[in-house]
Amino acid sequence: MADLRISELTALAGANLAAGDLLPIVDISASETKKITVTDLVGNATTLIADATIPSAKVLFGSGSIVAASLATDAVTTAKIQNDAVTAAKLADESTVDLVTTLPGSGAFVGQIALDTDDSNAYIWNGSSWVSFKAAGSVGSVVGSTAGVINIVVSTSGNEVTVSATLDNTGAAAQFLAGPTGSAGAVSYRTIAGTDLPTATTTTKGAVSVNGNGLTLSGDEIQIDNTVTANTSQYHLTQYDANGLITAGRQITASDLPAATSVTQGAVYPGSGLAVSSGQLNHSNSATVGTYTKVTIDAQGHVTAGTTLGAADVPSLDTSKITTGTFEAARIGTNSVTGAKLADSSTVQFGGAGSTAGIVTFPTAETRVSISGMS
Repeated sequence: MADLRISELTALAGANLAAGDLLPIVDISASETKKITVTDLVGNATTLIADATIPSAKVLFGSGSIVAASLATDAVTTAKIQNDAVTAAKLADESTVDLVTTLPGSGAFVGQIALDTDDSNAYIWNGSSWVSFKAAGSVGSVVGSTAGVINIVVSTSGNEVTVSATLDNTGAAAQFLAGPTGSAGAVSYRTIAGTDLPTATTTTKGAVSVNGNGLTLSGDEIQIDNTVTANTSQYHLTQYDANGLITAGRQITASDLPAATSVTQGAVYPGSGLAVSSGQLNHSNSATVGTYTKVTIDAQGHVTAGTTLGAADVPSLDTSKITTGTFEAARIGTNSVTGAKLADSSTVQFGGAGSTAGIVTFPTAETRVSISGMS
């Protein structure tokens, strides 16, 4: 086989290539042909490949086969990273914000954020200094003050700020916080002055002055400017001044009452037939209670006595006054009816035949006649 040309050798399938298979190789340093294994040739020949000679299409990288140590420092540029490819899981702690208790002398890059965990304030490195991190118009800190009458106290708990206000104690009693009474000026503690109060009107509450018109000021009390003797047991006539204040009084007398007339109400007193007892008006006469057909009256029309009617009390009556009823026989006197008073047929009624038959019809008797004898 040694006499065969390489082109005449039996071909070896690539799938049958083994690490220990030999290849002929000319060692120019020794001017002779030598053999080398596939493993040694491939393992050592790759280091001898000229730079920039293997196209990238000929290199097949396995998933995750390139380790971090194989990458050169600063080898991966911004342009080589796909947009939105770096997730939060790929970011290391403090990769976006540096948590510190004291700001470092400088930032690692322009725009780096540092958070001071002592006071929870955030700062940004602008390339030359740390700048306080806050929005436009935001308040970086709240500072209180105890200067002046009003004291502002600020307390902070976490990210919450509490602002409270207190007032200085007054320097004396009955003082309040106000400005000057006559003009604009600084506010201070002082007592209330009369000019602080609005003047009262008939429709608006306000301050008033007590200077007469029936009133007077005694110390800090408003009193009625009047003194009279107190009366707690009787009602009196009173006198009063132009302010309606009572200046005098006395008991009512009869002369104080106007006399009544036939058309005007007023006071009266008892006359004939009347009497007054303990303020009660009564009749002065008396009579026995009963029902009477005959009474006696006095000049005032009061009944003074009563009795029943007697025969002498009944006046004579004309017979024309008697229009109904009948007189009983007992009321007619004996032998009082004379012949002249008897009417025709009053004692005898005449009858006869009422027809040619000769039958006599007697009338109905109206009276009975008793005939005891004749002479």
